[in-house]
Amino acid sequence: MPEEGQDQLVVCVDCGAQFPFSAQEQSFYKERGYSPPKRCKACRAKRKAQGAAPAGGAGDGAAAPAQFYKIVCAGCGQESTVPFKPDPTRPAYCRACYSTRRKAGPNAAGPGPAGTP
Repeated sequence: MPEEGQDQLVVCVDCGAQFPFSAQEQSFYKERGYSPPKRCKACRAKRKAQGAAPAGGAGDGAAAPAQFYKIVCAGCGQESTVPFKPDPTRPAYCRACYSTRRKAGPNAAGPGPAGTP
């Protein structure tokens, strides 16, 4: 690696293009404890626009899509989806029923489906 304080050419990990990493940028990155850039400006902008997690975040930036599970709401009986795997021994509610129950307070309608103890 070239000496610190000299401009460097870095190869983008996405497109393979070389881009400059100036001595001033190196100093800026070092002062803040950042690792050197791996992507050129165009690829960074493209990645940012796609909503990828910033470098240094959890994982590789490719967040898995949320998984939803089908349920029959214990309050109204309508089919709905929830973003967690429901426990068959506990009631699951659609968004509207959950919101209503939450506003009513704990144990407002008992532990089971609405209106049943």
